[in-house]
Amino acid sequence: VEKGMQGFNVEKINELGGWVGLPNGYLSFDNVKVPIQNRLGADGDGWKVVVDGLNFERNLFAAGMLGPMREAIKYAVGHAQRRLQFGEPTIELEVNQFKIADMLAQLRTARLLTYYSAYLMDLKLNAVMEATLTKLYTSEGYERLVIDAQQVMGGDGWTRFYPLETFMRDAKVNQLGAGTSEVMRINLYRQGIRAMADELKMPHR
Repeated sequence: VEKGMQGFNVEKINELGGWVGLPNGYLSFDNVKVPIQNRLGADGDGWKVVVDGLNFERNLFAAGMLGPMREAIKYAVGHAQRRLQFGEPTIELEVNQFKIADMLAQLRTARLLTYYSAYLMDLKLNAVMEATLTKLYTSEGYERLVIDAQQVMGGDGWTRFYPLETFMRDAKVNQLGAGTSEVMRINLYRQGIRAMADELKMPHR
């Protein structure tokens, strides 16, 4: 559907709680006639086109989170190396080291999941479970990671002088867009039970 088609209008532009500068709005499709040359795929391929698009979108969502996750760690580590409390840098506190360890684990795992999911899609293989898992893990890990990074930085992590405050406002939409975390879990349950049916069979007693 392209801009200018009869019946296609933007009803309203929304103000978002994060994603500053990204346009978002309600779209109206009132008896829009779409020419056949604009159709994606062949007749009857609608579900396949939608699912393939969703897998790509979910992986893309996850990929977009990796940069801010790395940046959050960079600021938390750099701040803790410079910030002195009781005569030593706060990075020497074991509680901060544990938080940084968790942040590193979340970033590296999210990155591996994202790359592997993209690899399967490049091979034109079924990546429904992988894309779903990638989106779920990364979006929930992103929020935990940013919260931990702000905690390591203390009050400075909540100021707009550092980007973590922006990352925090963006965190929630990652668990909503391209399918909510609840939808991801439903998909994982349904797909996983089918895909792993042989592995999950109870042995005969």
